[in-house]
Amino acid sequence: MRNAVRRLAGALTVSVLLGCPAACSGADTAGGTGSASATARPVPPPGRSLAVPGSGWASAMSDARHSSATTAVGPQTATLRWRRRLEGDATPGPAVGRDGTVYLSSNAGILHAVDPLTGRDRWSFSGGGGYGSDLSTTPAVLTDDTVLWPGPRHTLYALDHAGHRLWSETFAATVLSPAVAAGGVVYVADTSGSLTRVDVGPGGAHHRGWTIPLGDGGSYASPAVTPDGLVIGAVGPQVVAVRDDTAHGVLAWRFPVGELIEVSPAVTPDGTVVIGANDPFEYGISSAGQLLWRYRKDSWSYSSPVATPDGRVWFGDHRGVLNVLDGATGAPLARHQPVTGPVDGSLGVWTAPAVDARGDVYWGTVSGHIYGYGPGGNQLFDLPTGAVVDSYPALGPDGTLYLGSADGTVYAIHS
Repeated sequence: MRNAVRRLAGALTVSVLLGCPAACSGADTAGGTGSASATARPVPPPGRSLAVPGSGWASAMSDARHSSATTAVGPQTATLRWRRRLEGDATPGPAVGRDGTVYLSSNAGILHAVDPLTGRDRWSFSGGGGYGSDLSTTPAVLTDDTVLWPGPRHTLYALDHAGHRLWSETFAATVLSPAVAAGGVVYVADTSGSLTRVDVGPGGAHHRGWTIPLGDGGSYASPAVTPDGLVIGAVGPQVVAVRDDTAHGVLAWRFPVGELIEVSPAVTPDGTVVIGANDPFEYGISSAGQLLWRYRKDSWSYSSPVATPDGRVWFGDHRGVLNVLDGATGAPLARHQPVTGPVDGSLGVWTAPAVDARGDVYWGTVSGHIYGYGPGGNQLFDLPTGAVVDSYPALGPDGTLYLGSADGTVYAIHS
């Protein structure tokens, strides 16, 4: 599904903070003919917290809104606390429990619960088969420490804190990252294009509720949940919103984009749905399904956006650029481009970014580098790994950054 990887020599760091939308490739209005509003928020100074108090990294991109919310400050240097090699490509993303336990898996189909200080297993669980995919999926850790793992063989596993299997549910195709809403409600999408509600209770109790087909064309989007309870997914070239009526999933709206969507949506605090596609644009869509803005990035994107609590949106693209937009207007705020070279996908950002409480941002690239950048656009570090980095990252409660690469190595980076 992904482009072939070519290694490139040389690197040139370019980071631009933007005060005016005209300085960038441009942000279209809903009509696609004008400039976005010039009322973009400035990049916050160091020290301003972007976090939701008490938040953690319990699921893909931190939570069901894909907010990248954390109270932690991430690493300022590429100092390794540990690294370890898993049985297969470390493409699945890590999650971090309340006690700091790191949940890692590989394409070989084994989940590891890892001590955050040593990188050693507390336990491991085999799903009995491999993934064989470059699709990054992440477990979800519930408030009672139940772990929901989108494992191999089209199966979602529920494991207790000691690694014992509580239950499992089989789906029509590969299970994507679960989205955990209030009251133990979990939304699960699979690559066939179906969305399912699962109610999870204490002690292994669970109930599989409604399933709704989102449409034709397959899905690679893990669902997100808006503040008013809409579940947002994607199928083929369409963004799809589903209203949960408890007993049924009801289609609320569809929004077509230009090409296939291979990323997950993010939702801003005001309910704007943000998503990219294999076309030149990133889209901002209202909770009623109407286009609010369209940002011309002139590149494909396999990098799912995150929407931080301050209303900013962050995502990468195939040129190796990390873009920062105002989520309300689509106006560009900053662009970080650590590497330059041919626009052929070999420099691309395939990970979602992780953003800490200060506004430091971390991501990996197809060219095999892990980057950290400060809120003012200064490069904190560049860690070459020697392999494609396509795992979605996580930040632990102490600020440790966890990220895996395609050679099976997981890195714990902590200043």
